[in-house]
Amino acid sequence: MRRGIMRKLFLSIGLLTGVWMAAGALEPARAQSRSSALLADGSVRIHGIALGSVAAPDRESLALLESEGGSESIIVRSISRKTGLRLGDDLVITFPESRLMVKPVRAIFSKILAPGSLLVLDSSLRVHEFPMGYMPDGTPFIAGGPGVASVLGPFGDPSVSGQGTALAEAPAAKAAILAVGTSSGQIIAVLIGMEVEIGSVSVSSSAIDGLVAVPQLGHFEFGAITGGQLIGVIPALNTRTPGLHLSTTFDLKSPARFPGITDARGPELDLSSQPLSRPAPVRLVAANGTSDVARVEIPASPTLPGPLVLDGINRLGSGIVQVAVGSLAALTADGTGVLFQPGSTQEREDDGRTFTIAGATMEFDPGILNLRSSGRSVEASIEVENGQAATINPASLLLQVDGVAGSIPIAAGSRPRLDGGEDEGDDESIRNPRLRVQFDRRQLEALLSNVTGPSATLIVTWLGDGSVRGVTSASTKIRLVH
Repeated sequence: MRRGIMRKLFLSIGLLTGVWMAAGALEPARAQSRSSALLADGSVRIHGIALGSVAAPDRESLALLESEGGSESIIVRSISRKTGLRLGDDLVITFPESRLMVKPVRAIFSKILAPGSLLVLDSSLRVHEFPMGYMPDGTPFIAGGPGVASVLGPFGDPSVSGQGTALAEAPAAKAAILAVGTSSGQIIAVLIGMEVEIGSVSVSSSAIDGLVAVPQLGHFEFGAITGGQLIGVIPALNTRTPGLHLSTTFDLKSPARFPGITDARGPELDLSSQPLSRPAPVRLVAANGTSDVARVEIPASPTLPGPLVLDGINRLGSGIVQVAVGSLAALTADGTGVLFQPGSTQEREDDGRTFTIAGATMEFDPGILNLRSSGRSVEASIEVENGQAATINPASLLLQVDGVAGSIPIAAGSRPRLDGGEDEGDDESIRNPRLRVQFDRRQLEALLSNVTGPSATLIVTWLGDGSVRGVTSASTKIRLVH
């Protein structure tokens, strides 16, 4: 019913030109199922992630924004919360070739504006809606077929407002509010209910890196992440003047121990969510490009200006630039992997198990390398989505240092081993295997002698066995003691 009302409203008002139209009028994206792996020849990178719940309690839906050689795709898959493995096949939604200049930039699984749909913001300030359905094995599909996908917007002229960069939604009284962040530091908000209202405000001279909807006393606000700060924006109607009016309410700096926040996610909101009835802190999960994901809090009475409160740190071992919640998903800085910790983000007290659910990730031992100490070998542990570490050809493995010429093979006489199979203590739980390989420490130190800073990024590359469309690289950052 909500979708039918929205279609009639958008088709009957002149607030925005073509604010809601059939996707066929805009050269629709193409959709297909795919059972092979995500990354292929090293040119594919993930630049956006989203998590959403599906009907079965043992699984979670994952959306990936993927770029490869100038083309853009949206990958949707179901993930087992127990093992981190993919369930069923991937859904691949490809943006049309004639619109390559328009790229998907952010995705959310809607629980408010269009429950059950995937919403994707593109750089031209449009939001694409894909109603999702799932087969019994977990394979996702567009409910009703690709022709039912819709496009909302554009919400402005990108040459004036800037390109789209961030997306969030929040409930309102018998309505929903959609917020879009731009590369010029603007927040554009649209109230969608019995009437449609739109407003905008400039909050920064820098791009909006992320948006998060948060409950506050008596209302909902949007937190805009920009320049390492979280700026509160409240959308409100004014009976004396038309339109949606946006104003800033707080300006919170990143904690001193977790500087330069690049992304944050808050409590999961839906149509039944209520604003705060009394002042209380609001917990967020944040990333800042380091190997840590932090729990931070908006204070009970946030001020302009003020600090975010650091509540805890979860070390994942890879640089993280973007997070998604339900459970916890984290996108690595190089765009080659997505880490996953099952369970409620808001309730988790410990770090729990960590899986690689897309691409590949690497851990390195030791994580702090003393270049003056002795030792014969170092070890890399590689995890690839859906058990594909087993397809790596060990003889093809090469270790590189980012920014330094040269590479080294695995240590002579070493025996790579695959750790995987049944999870200890649970005969029914199969976990994603990891390939453990050793490299000669002295050869690595020779490469690292060209690094003068306190850290270095290590990259491992490889070839698959040809049986699948395989991932070809993973990276991690280590600390150096010179």
